[in-house]
This record gives sequence, C-alpha cells and structure tokens, in this order.
Amino acid sequence: MTDTDPITLKEACELVFKGKIGVTSLRAAAAGGKLSIFRIGRQDFTTLRDVREFIEQCRAESHRPASTTTRREIRGLSVMARDSSALAAIDNNLRKLRAN
Repeated sequence: MTDTDPITLKEACELVFKGKIGVTSLRAAAAGGKLSIFRIGRQDFTTLRDVREFIEQCRAESHRPASTTTRREIRGLSVMARDSSALAAIDNNLRKLRAN
C-alpha cells in the first residue's frame, strides 16, 4: 500500500489511529476542510498522505497560545489603579474649582 492508495475512512481509523477515533470524527474533519476525502459510490475514501497532512495540521494548531490574554504590565499601576487615580485627580480639581 502506498501513500496515495485510497483507503476507507474506517480503514484510516484502524490503521492510523488504532481505533481511538471514529469515522464520524474524520467526516467532521473533512467538513471543516481539514481532511481531504472523496466519495466513490456510497463509500468515503482518503489516502494515508491526506491523513498525515491532517495530523500535521492538528499539531500545528496545538502550538497556538491557549489563552488570548494580553501581556501584563510589569511596572506601574494596574488599569484599575490608574483609573481610580485619574478619577481622584478629576475629583480633586472639581473641588478646587468649586471652592473658588
């Protein structure tokens, strides 16, 4: 068997994934544009090359940061403290203006 020989999705599950994922998962990957499959008659097929490319795409995606938070500032006041400080300064200025 070569990398370009057609194999059924069930065979791909058994050969490559050792039964740890099912045909439904491969069909979902295909629907998401991550795995190339083709249909002959009533059977869906793929190739070992396509399955390996799919696995590499999944590995590349897993290297993305798990969190989308921004960097924390190392020095200075926190955002809340800056806001509170700014409000305190405005309040102080208003009191001075009212006193005059």
